[in-house]
Amino acid sequence: MLNKFSMITLGCSKNLADSQKILNLIQMNGLTITSPEDAEVILVNTCAFIKEAKKESIEAILKIAQYKKNKCKALVVLGCLSQRYAGTIQKEIPEVDFWAGCGDKKENFENILNYLKFNFKLKLKEKTYFKEILLTPQHWAYLKIAEGCNYTCSFCIIPKLRGKYRSIPKDKLINEAKRLVASGVKEINLVAQDTASYGIDLYHRRALNELLNNLCKIKELRWIRILYIYPSSINDELLETINKQEKICKYLDMPLQHISSKILTKMRRLSEPLKIKKLIDKIRRKIKEVVLRTTFIAGFPGENDLDFKLMLNFIEETKFEHLGAFIYSNEEGTEAFNIKEQIPEKIKKDRYKKLMELQQRISYQVNSSLINKELEILTEENLKQGTLGRTYRDAPEVDGLVYLPNCHIPPGNFVRVKIIKSKIYDLIGRLAA
Repeated sequence: MLNKFSMITLGCSKNLADSQKILNLIQMNGLTITSPEDAEVILVNTCAFIKEAKKESIEAILKIAQYKKNKCKALVVLGCLSQRYAGTIQKEIPEVDFWAGCGDKKENFENILNYLKFNFKLKLKEKTYFKEILLTPQHWAYLKIAEGCNYTCSFCIIPKLRGKYRSIPKDKLINEAKRLVASGVKEINLVAQDTASYGIDLYHRRALNELLNNLCKIKELRWIRILYIYPSSINDELLETINKQEKICKYLDMPLQHISSKILTKMRRLSEPLKIKKLIDKIRRKIKEVVLRTTFIAGFPGENDLDFKLMLNFIEETKFEHLGAFIYSNEEGTEAFNIKEQIPEKIKKDRYKKLMELQQRISYQVNSSLINKELEILTEENLKQGTLGRTYRDAPEVDGLVYLPNCHIPPGNFVRVKIIKSKIYDLIGRLAA
């Protein structure tokens, strides 16, 4: 009889949040969570957003399949790769016993359990008490507030994989947040394909500000961070909520993808550069000391030297505190896949390199402006040589860190530090007097 389960997660923070929920459902059904080496059932939650992600997912599945030579009896693949390609690659990877769908939907989990019950005589026993499983460090977590997406960006396959935008009811989110905080979480990072669209389906209005106000009432929760906001979804009410609530990090992750009107139109994005610039000015005017993160795509079909120059000039002028970039990946099933003006790979890579070199200079300038300032950090890791932490300015996993040499503070503590030195992405500090 199968009892021991393990989960391997690839891809984005939304996938990690899905895996976390599934593992807690497994535990709730009286099953044991263990390492892949000791597991009888291994689940692999995959990504298939771009070519590199597909390759990584397939390589991971083949590697994990080796455990079937030992204790593993069933290998289950779920997530975006499974949703997108199960019908075409299942014959190529016969080691996989069951291909499940995308996301943390209850029916998806039940399909997995039903397969295991029928083929391996899996028996469940409801567990009334268990410790919440976190796939992040104990002091911070992701909270997925919606699934799917209503936008039709020409380069993106996500709506086809995950469906229309579906908000999770507020009461469920508040209860989940309370459980996370009760387990020791001090920072919650809200994730969705577009967090600012929260509520449009359930409440027929954008209700992120209402959710934020409710989350702020959770006593032991210290930081709330908003990730993945589509620019046209931002309204004044949301900005006012972020500004007035102390627990909400003055940080917005707002992917823009480009600034050329021609390319934005091809991307099916907000295509008026002036509106984008006015929005950024408004955000910085309404939220004191706000930090902006964005992402751009280099080498989108039809992007010429002028389009790319417009993007570089915009980045130079705007000076985003954090900026990431992707080399355009031509994905079958997307509208952009059929655009004839594809950019040669070498040009795409050269543009990406120039873009990131520019951002490195900007990032160093931004960090240098913080020298001699005092900031609060949340400690992340206690090393032999010192302590690593993050300010409100830095999201976990993607942004920089503050290093405190010769200082040893356990993870999950808030301390004030004085910044004494800057690097391109990271800072060096000491405990404030």
